[in-house]
Amino acid sequence: MKKLRYLPVIQICLLALVLFGPHANGQALVKLRMITELSPPAQTVEAGVVGGNTTEKVRKALNLAGLHAEFEVYPWARAFDLVQRTPNSFLYATARTPKRETLFHWIGPVGQYQLGLLKLSSNSRVQLDNLEDALPYTIAIQREDFAAELLRANGFKDDVQLIITADIRQSWELLVKGKVDMVVDDPSASKNMLDSFNLKDKDVQFALMLPQLAQTTYLAANLETDPQIVQKLRDALARVNNQG
Repeated sequence: MKKLRYLPVIQICLLALVLFGPHANGQALVKLRMITELSPPAQTVEAGVVGGNTTEKVRKALNLAGLHAEFEVYPWARAFDLVQRTPNSFLYATARTPKRETLFHWIGPVGQYQLGLLKLSSNSRVQLDNLEDALPYTIAIQREDFAAELLRANGFKDDVQLIITADIRQSWELLVKGKVDMVVDDPSASKNMLDSFNLKDKDVQFALMLPQLAQTTYLAANLETDPQIVQKLRDALARVNNQG
């Protein structure tokens, strides 16, 4: 009978845990999805685990915010569309362009890109002094990639100069097989593709760097994502960036 005296105390403790514990605001129960594309070395997949230097920055921000998310990799166009349709989902690493500004909540910067037109060194036909010089040639570009917007604005047309692909690996496959003249890539990222296709540095070269495509890339959230989660992640990512 004496044990019954402790029952109200236990009930009070359980009630306090429900009201004030980690699940009190429901955020810990919300399924968060971090969605990205394959883009080594920023976003990689090894043994089924999503990694890469940009992914690790996002993971640090999640840990600081006390949040958990499932990481998923899709072709860029699918990832871009999926996050727009899925509450409590996030997209990285995406350029913040005027066209995209109202499509997402912008959490914060996660990376930098310096892009250019890369060709096989053996392709002596391609000699470029400016972007207009590239009009006679074919360029593989990923679907919904922001670089395609600039190229289209400068007279490049889909299925004429622009050959649309699902991801950067598919673009490189077309390049290596001689199906296109160039791809758009970052000098710091091309090493991973070279290794993937058993190529050497000397086998490729940048025909033209495109400073107008230099971009900071961002972590962005679906517009219907919980505002408290958005703010927590903004604050946490800012701390990660400030730490360098």
